[in-house]
Amino acid sequence: MALIYLPKADYPGTDILMPSHVTNVLRAVNRPKVIVLHTPEEPADNNETTPWYFQKANLGASTHYYSDNDGDWYQMVPEKYGAIANGVRNKPYPAGTNPNVSLNYQSVNVEIEGYAASIHITCPRGGVQWKAIVRWVLWEADRWGIRLDRQHVIGHYEVANNRSDPGTLNIQNIVNDAVALRNANKAPAPAPAPAPAPAPAPEPEPEEEDDMSELVTTPWIGHEPKKFVWVTDWRERNYVSNLETMKVFQQKGKWSKEITDLSSKSPLYAMFNMLERGKDIPPPKDE
Repeated sequence: MALIYLPKADYPGTDILMPSHVTNVLRAVNRPKVIVLHTPEEPADNNETTPWYFQKANLGASTHYYSDNDGDWYQMVPEKYGAIANGVRNKPYPAGTNPNVSLNYQSVNVEIEGYAASIHITCPRGGVQWKAIVRWVLWEADRWGIRLDRQHVIGHYEVANNRSDPGTLNIQNIVNDAVALRNANKAPAPAPAPAPAPAPAPEPEPEEEDDMSELVTTPWIGHEPKKFVWVTDWRERNYVSNLETMKVFQQKGKWSKEITDLSSKSPLYAMFNMLERGKDIPPPKDE
């Protein structure tokens, strides 16, 4: 059996490749200007006979595509080849086509499983087969630059007075739904929801204040009080005398203390000065 070479589908939505017999295919000079819809006059059931039929030799008939009632899409003839589908008979050529060139070299075709008289029942608007046709019509229109209107998406009966297919199929609604699908595809995506506001930065934890409750100082009357700040990092040492108590609290890092009411002649003042100069202070002698 000599079948037309069909290594891959032209239409991305194709489910099944069933190449026609080479004797049912014309030359590779097809430049579609119209989309033509047909019905093969077979029952809309699970027994798809048309694709097999076109594999017989010398039928003098073929089609590019076939749509079954489950929404499956078959390709039988590559689009660049003419399919023997549209003999113009006692009707004008469609808009935009050249009457001096066979319409088979100016069209892309699909057979829609069902009968012309009942296709409106077996292929209802919005059903799986209907939606498959709409997607295909839109894709072909965009691929070949064909206008989506009733002058360029037509039925077989519009070019031949001896044909009635696709009969009761509402082609205008096919066109309307294809236009709506195109507009939906072009519609901008909805704006993303605004990102939630970032959580407020946590409040910095207050620095722990050193407990100075046990620091006791004795004011020295008659001397000008002196105030200074001491910043260092020392080992913990305790110094005790019978008049004053001083504590140095060790920290892991640097820390500071503000010591007030110490006069320049206070023994405590001398101790702090020694610490600032890096000198150790020996523990006080036991009394």
